[in-house]
Amino acid sequence: MAFINYANEEIKGTLTTTGALTSGGSITIPDYIIHAGDGDTKIGFNTDNSAEIRVGGNLQINADASRSYLRYQGSSKLYTDSTGVNITGGATTTASSTFAGANVTADFAWSDSVKANFGASNDLQIYHDGSNSYIKDTGTGVLYIQGSGNVQIEGANGENMIICNENGSVQLHYDNVQKFQTTSTGVAVSGNIVLDDGSGASPNIQFINENDDDWYIYNDANGKFQVQQNSTIRATFSSGDLELTNDLVVSGGGISLLGTGRIQGIDTVSSGTDAANKTYVDNAVSTGVGSYLPLAGGTMTGALNLSYSGSGGQVGIDIHNTGTNTADDAKITFETQGQLDWIAGIDRSATAFKISRSAAFGTNDVLTLDNSSNATFAGNLNVEGADVTITANVIHAGDSNTYFGFHNNDEWRVVTGGTERLEVSNSGIKLSSSGSTVNTILDEDNMASNSATALATQQSIKAYVDSSTTGVLTYQGTWNASTNSPTLSSGSGTPGYYYIVSHAGSTNLDGITDWAVGDWAVFSDQATDAWQKIDNTAVGNVSGSGTIERLAKWSGSGTLANSIITDDGSGVSVAGTLTVTGADAITIPDYILHSGDNSKFGFPSNDNFKVRLGGSDVFTMSTTAATFTGDFTVGDELTITTIGNATADPDKFLCASGSNKVGYRTGAQVLSDIGAAPATGGAYLPLAGGTMTGNVIFNDSVKALFGTGDDLQMQHTGSTGIIDN
Repeated sequence: MAFINYANEEIKGTLTTTGALTSGGSITIPDYIIHAGDGDTKIGFNTDNSAEIRVGGNLQINADASRSYLRYQGSSKLYTDSTGVNITGGATTTASSTFAGANVTADFAWSDSVKANFGASNDLQIYHDGSNSYIKDTGTGVLYIQGSGNVQIEGANGENMIICNENGSVQLHYDNVQKFQTTSTGVAVSGNIVLDDGSGASPNIQFINENDDDWYIYNDANGKFQVQQNSTIRATFSSGDLELTNDLVVSGGGISLLGTGRIQGIDTVSSGTDAANKTYVDNAVSTGVGSYLPLAGGTMTGALNLSYSGSGGQVGIDIHNTGTNTADDAKITFETQGQLDWIAGIDRSATAFKISRSAAFGTNDVLTLDNSSNATFAGNLNVEGADVTITANVIHAGDSNTYFGFHNNDEWRVVTGGTERLEVSNSGIKLSSSGSTVNTILDEDNMASNSATALATQQSIKAYVDSSTTGVLTYQGTWNASTNSPTLSSGSGTPGYYYIVSHAGSTNLDGITDWAVGDWAVFSDQATDAWQKIDNTAVGNVSGSGTIERLAKWSGSGTLANSIITDDGSGVSVAGTLTVTGADAITIPDYILHSGDNSKFGFPSNDNFKVRLGGSDVFTMSTTAATFTGDFTVGDELTITTIGNATADPDKFLCASGSNKVGYRTGAQVLSDIGAAPATGGAYLPLAGGTMTGNVIFNDSVKALFGTGDDLQMQHTGSTGIIDN
């Protein structure tokens, strides 16, 4: 091998070596050192203060005065600067790494069972083992989970599991439904609480107070439910029995005996065992009063049987309410399985006997019997017997001049709007009070009669018409005008016979050759015997198609198509806007309804108009009055001729503002309008100064307020006068 020694020599041009190049000092190059045979792989300097390495033409490593870069096929993946190391994309390590700090802007992935460790001794660990995920504190101290607001644990699908509200409650959920919550006074539970320690022991609920007077509720090993105070058992429930270790004191209530239950020593006494108690009970039974069970008080869950074996007497239940409060009712309550179902008795506020499906009268009343011997049913009256006996009429509620019933003996009628429409009696049937009475219906065998009291059947009318028009027109079937089938001849036929053309054609019948489908070929003896044509061409040329239950319209000359009107047999609907231009625009029997909800307006009865929104009446008008439910707002002024009634508005007044006009004014505006009241006063409430010469009357519970903060208040409640400071 030959060696060339240079001492501080400058080589101009390109230096190519096939072996090693050894330098005892610096080698200065202007640009690159290039790999022989691969001009795209090189190391060098492309600019001042910059160095780079390229492989296969791609920039892989480069550095300048401020940063150093590692690249993949020219794209930067890692660079250093004054802040540290910046990575673009993922970073994979095969051993532990130590970071003084990191700003991560993408996902940081850990493989299964690879842990994210925190603390000098890896005290806090977060990892997934392939099946389950863990947050584990293996060191000393406490594991804190803190949030700046609330802390919430959810399922992967977003369902709530645990919600911890800062300065508030903690909520536990089951299947996204809250079941347990802490409150400022304790806890609130929705659903059942099951106590079971799983060991067969007796779990208990403890009530502990600061005076060491503790109570326990538990189910013991023998299946008994017990209430215990400190170490003393106070009550035991076993097989439906209740055993008390102390006296039972009932204050202000009663004791209910359910089923065949009884109180030993009272209902089982005999003259031989406890004569004094038996005498007391006997006296109580005879007088009907006394503090005993179950004769007075208590709740019965079984049947109550009343019987009387004597003669001339009666048996029943007497309910008396001798209180002075008119709001107190006398009633019987019917319950099933602890649910209040029905009450029956006297509603003293309405002075009526009622049956109601509620806890109090006035709500869901089913039947009301008033002092006038009237019975009112809130719903339908269903009669399953053979007959219903009434003395007069069945009247439409709210419309007393519309009814049906019995007018006289053997006479039944229907009346609407005060006018008789139908009458049925022994004499026959009469339409309206002034019409003729019909007493029979004739058939075709008696059409020759001339009766003013008989109706004809459809069959008799048809037979009469057929016999009266015999020989005029008689249908013979269809005719093919192209093949002349059946064969028809000019001048030959039976008068009155006619055929309907089924196939168009040009067969010549008495000079007629333009036969179209639907035309009639009629043989007539008018003038001379000849065939004539009834031209139905205009009808036969109608074309088009449509949808079932949709009304047709002319979409073009001779063409029918769907309209926007649908008739489904139960009603007619319009898909678009309905415009009526007639003088009496729309005639309806009851209401016009808004599609999509239960809002409507219309005529619920004769001479009445009503507007309902959301199922509630908001405006009602009759021939005598118009009533608004709620506020009636006038934007500017309301022109009226008479004010029938006025309700005071706490901040607005209805004041005259012109001829036959009123308008709303605030209190301040009214004072400004009328100025201060005269100093001399009068029999009125002075607005500013003045002396009252009459009385100021406040209704019950209406207050007179004094001071800007209503500091002094005076009122009378109806029974008591109050001055409150």
